[in-house]
Amino acid sequence: MAYSNKVTQMFGDDLYPLFGPKKDRVKWSTLTKKEQRRRINNCPLYIDARKINPNASSFEDMFILLINECLNLGDKNPFYGLDLGVFDTLEEMSESYGVPKLHQQTTPIEKFWHNNKTQRQIFFRHLFEDLMTVFQPNKLTSGYGRMDSKGRLWINDGKHRTLGSMFYGIEAVSINYIISDDELEDVEQFATENISPLPASEVQKFNIRVMRSRGRVDADKPVLDEDDIDFWLSEQFDNCGITVVEKEDKEGPTSNRLSGIGNLKKYTEDYGKFLMKHAIEFDARTFPTTVVKTANIWGMAEFLKAQDQDVLKENIHAVMHQIKIAIKQYLPKENQGNKLHQSIKDALKEQNEDVTSMRYEPMVIAKGIYKIVSKYSTDNTWEWNDIELPKDFNYDFEMDLI
Repeated sequence: MAYSNKVTQMFGDDLYPLFGPKKDRVKWSTLTKKEQRRRINNCPLYIDARKINPNASSFEDMFILLINECLNLGDKNPFYGLDLGVFDTLEEMSESYGVPKLHQQTTPIEKFWHNNKTQRQIFFRHLFEDLMTVFQPNKLTSGYGRMDSKGRLWINDGKHRTLGSMFYGIEAVSINYIISDDELEDVEQFATENISPLPASEVQKFNIRVMRSRGRVDADKPVLDEDDIDFWLSEQFDNCGITVVEKEDKEGPTSNRLSGIGNLKKYTEDYGKFLMKHAIEFDARTFPTTVVKTANIWGMAEFLKAQDQDVLKENIHAVMHQIKIAIKQYLPKENQGNKLHQSIKDALKEQNEDVTSMRYEPMVIAKGIYKIVSKYSTDNTWEWNDIELPKDFNYDFEMDLI
């Protein structure tokens, strides 16, 4: 049996209330990036296991708590309609996924306990986004814990990967442990595993995903769904001569250096690859001697989104050429990239004194781009669409145009 008796008595053998009808369930990879992001954002950020007991809780009870928290979200339950698959063991899951088995000594999860006095609680969104939706049974490394004289295994490292396994029905995972009844060991183990390790930056995550994707392509294997945007962006950067760097890296030339990789990943999810490809090329090739300005790309993607998409796709190169000509009339120097988005936002604030914070920023920048392009573009074979700001922020402004 994949799920414990207590779990199946509450939610059924296949967790019907959580996942919904089997016939309607789909794989995570088939969802659009926008839908994936919606579900991730709906997932509770943090769940406190002390709701169960202030001192300690079994992993079975923590698993039930997570299910109930999702069910209490109603239509925002991030698991509804997902097909995760159900497996008794990691070996069975690896065989189903067609990946090599990870040879480990495993311990039944029914023995696992959580010391609520010494451990941090459940970062549920992290568990959902970074572990469950990209779960790889042959990459599940061993956790770390303490076995007491009553046979309870207190998990001090590996809680999230274990809870993630439980959603797939896994009954046993690998935990390295000491044998002791001293609770001090729990906080000491937790400190050892969590204070010193250096978390990967967004740039490091990007580079790792790109390297993994290139390795898979070289091996004639498909790029993993969770790496798709990173790999696609890396190809756009290569084409445009963009270099991805850490924010703290001040060495080398500033030309086309990008530190805001996280922003561009999100924009790609929001606007799609077609619009983002041309927005990225616009900033890199119009202002090639400055650092990449993600705000310009954001605003340009919003501007392109507002245009007639049929006209855009049929005439994309001519459209982008006209946009570049117009922008260069306004900002002729290649090192003026920062002035595009900044001058637009400044104009809005200076002409509307009650604007104290910038809301709908991409739409504001897009509206400024519209004003520049409609003034300076020379091709009249199509019409530029203006940007309609929302009614609660419907401020107009004029650009300093000749």
